[in-house]
Amino acid sequence: MTKTLRKVQRGLDVMDNERGYVRDGDVGTYLTRVAEILGVKHYYVHTTAQMREVTGQRYRKIDGSGLQYWLSDTAANSYPLSTPGRG
Repeated sequence: MTKTLRKVQRGLDVMDNERGYVRDGDVGTYLTRVAEILGVKHYYVHTTAQMREVTGQRYRKIDGSGLQYWLSDTAANSYPLSTPGRG
C-alpha cells in the first residue's frame, strides 16, 4: 500500500508541475488525476432510474469529463454529510 501511495504522490507532484495545481474542492480533477496515475482507462457510474427503465443497465461508461460532470451533479443533489446534532 505504501508503494502505491508513494506512486500516486509522485504522479500528483509531476502533474501539478506540468498542468498546475488542482483548485480546492475540485474533486473531479483530483480523482481523474489519481485514476490516470493508477492506469484506470474506463469509468462507470450508476444510471438514473429513468435510464435503467430505458436501457435495463445499472451502470454506464463515461469519459473523464463525464465523470467530473457526474461528480459535481451528484454532489449538488446530495444531502450534507453531517447530521443535525452530530456536527
